[in-house]
Amino acid sequence: MILIEPGSIAEELGIPVGSRLLEINGRPILDRLDYWFLSSADELSLVMAEGDEEVEYIIEKDYDESLGLVFPDSLMDAAKHCHNHCVFCFIDQLPEGLRQTLYFKDDDSRLSFLQGNFVTLTNLTQTDLQRIVDYGIHPINVSIHSLDPLVRRRMLGNPRSLEIKSQLDFLAQKQVRMNGQIVLVPGYNDGPDLEQTLEELMDYHPMLQSVGIVPVGLTKFRDKLPRITGFTPKAAGQIIQRVARFQERARDRLGTRLAFLADEFYLLADQALPPADDYEGFLQHENGIGMVRRFIDELEGVRPSGPLSPRHFVTGTAFYPILKSLVDQLNIQYNETWKVSAVTNRFLGETITVAGLVTARDLIDQVVVEQGETLFVCETMFNTDGLTLDDYSKADIEQAMNTRIEVVANHGQELLKELSC
Repeated sequence: MILIEPGSIAEELGIPVGSRLLEINGRPILDRLDYWFLSSADELSLVMAEGDEEVEYIIEKDYDESLGLVFPDSLMDAAKHCHNHCVFCFIDQLPEGLRQTLYFKDDDSRLSFLQGNFVTLTNLTQTDLQRIVDYGIHPINVSIHSLDPLVRRRMLGNPRSLEIKSQLDFLAQKQVRMNGQIVLVPGYNDGPDLEQTLEELMDYHPMLQSVGIVPVGLTKFRDKLPRITGFTPKAAGQIIQRVARFQERARDRLGTRLAFLADEFYLLADQALPPADDYEGFLQHENGIGMVRRFIDELEGVRPSGPLSPRHFVTGTAFYPILKSLVDQLNIQYNETWKVSAVTNRFLGETITVAGLVTARDLIDQVVVEQGETLFVCETMFNTDGLTLDDYSKADIEQAMNTRIEVVANHGQELLKELSC
């Protein structure tokens, strides 16, 4: 323990900082999931290692009342490393010299529950799967990609990838809610295999709540990796048609579209985004599915309430045409001269078009800011430590560009709130 919360049960019992939690009700504590699940009971027997001694504490408390023990990391254990060799792995496409944490590949079902990460299930034993059931760890986000064993193994490079159907069967039968993801790779799983996989996935509804389909991301650092091409506008349009046909079949059979396409397909094909209702609650919003539609609707539905001042918006090349059109409308409506700049991703390659992977160096090199302007950048450019992909903080960028930076959420309402300040 690194901290005992003031006023907590642990403080009342006098449990010292630095002690280690060994057991709860006779069961060993391996990680935070064990702790959360077992400590929620109203009657507990805690065994703590305090120096060279083991001390038992008998506790009666309200159900789900916190003990007040604070651990040094989110899992109380090392995250499970990915053992796949995916042909589309984005981490394999990063250049050398970045901070070390960017090169760690996790494939941990606990992080799926805690942080929303997608996991392939290839490193889970039957005991691990049963633990998901016992502890109620759901929804769990599963990287499916294909249900054809040969296609999935070719994509993941791991013999254990062949077990996906039996794993999904087990989780669905045990009433574990799931969301699925398919990374679509031209020449691998984008043709008849996609149709077959989606057809088979209908059998897992309602435990399978949604399937997000996202295009493979390709950087310029693929010299020693399998040859993969990205989607062309024509191919993106064909995927939209293929998935739309499936959505109709799914609605007829299940009452839900089940599968949803990433915004990038519509932007690349220069096709209109579906209306908000078609996203059925935006279950995969954080996966880049429906994010643009939601932004547009929120921005059109809210009006600034205060005085406005010079603004300059920055985004990636994919979202630039939409944001430029929206800002042009606001300029006309409010007689403003706000600007929008698109940043080309020279760091990873021009095929990377999303704002979240724009680096500070590209931003500094490409965007010209006039005196008095405030530069608005998307929060997805920064990690939880406030650093860009190339390790710049907001303050670093402000100093380099000699301007004020505002970091805003990728929601229309949040943006307009900032505009009014």
